[in-house]
Amino acid sequence: RSGVSAYEKKEYVSSLRYLNQALSVNPELVEAAQLFPVVFSEGTSYYKAQISNNAAMQDRQAADVVYRSYTNLQELHEIARISGRSGLMIEDFTSKLEEACLKSGDLWFSYAQSLQAKGDRESLKQAVAAYETARDRNPNLENIDTIIAALIEEATVTVAVIGHGPSNESFSQKVLADVTKILGSDRFIEVIQREDFNPGPDSMVGPLDIAVMTAMGEGWDYVLEVYASTSFEEISKEEPVSLPSDNPL
Repeated sequence: RSGVSAYEKKEYVSSLRYLNQALSVNPELVEAAQLFPVVFSEGTSYYKAQISNNAAMQDRQAADVVYRSYTNLQELHEIARISGRSGLMIEDFTSKLEEACLKSGDLWFSYAQSLQAKGDRESLKQAVAAYETARDRNPNLENIDTIIAALIEEATVTVAVIGHGPSNESFSQKVLADVTKILGSDRFIEVIQREDFNPGPDSMVGPLDIAVMTAMGEGWDYVLEVYASTSFEEISKEEPVSLPSDNPL
């Protein structure tokens, strides 16, 4: 049933894998045995058509279609080979897959370079993702890890956080921990945690002034000032009503 479902969605590799599993459990399962060559043949034709329609194009999306199609063809024919079933025209797409993978990597690398050349932060972030895709396709690209690391550093902004509220010392620590956790999920944001912005007892300036002056001296990008309150106010009241009513709440 899983094989049939995958076949109907044109997920030929998954379908053939399910059918092979079914026949491993029950070699006499007629429906699976009949569908197996159909899925193999249709899948092969489908992926080859995808390659034919995109191979001549010199852009990364088309190159990715070709790369994924050769990946699927290789998996499809490997499953067929392992199955040992007769009457199937099994091919080896290893060299074609490697060629498609390298072409896709080169095109993603060129695209990343064009993004990097723009220089703005958003383009730099997109360039990092594009370089990483290029690396996935071709790990042997020269200096690719160094390029990515330098670009991440260039695209990263630094944020100093000041917390205001009751029990200021413990509260500030909690705010810093919460904000660091939230912002820390973005690899292009660094939350400054090595500075104490609390003024001394004789200081004429507040934490924000100290943080801003420190940020200017250190070359940080942002100072984030956070306030919190422990006061509460009732914002709604619920009363029993008989429905229907013009004011049920």
